Amino acid sequence: MKRNMYGLIRWYYVIFLLYYSIEVCHGSWKILFDDVILPKTTRINMQCIVNHVYNLIITGL
Repeated sequence: MKRNMYGLIRWYYVIFLLYYSIEVCHGSWKILFDDVILPKTTRINMQCIVNHVYNLIITGL
């Protein structure tokens, strides 16, 4: 039972981290580029991708 609860909590954590990192990236795009969905510069795009990958590595997936 504890193992199942740990897995469930971990998945909620993964979903929260991904959602939060997407919101942060989209928020920075909106501020910098007047609500453009994709960033115009590669640097910001790479930072967002690195953040997503880092969040997945931290959670162990």
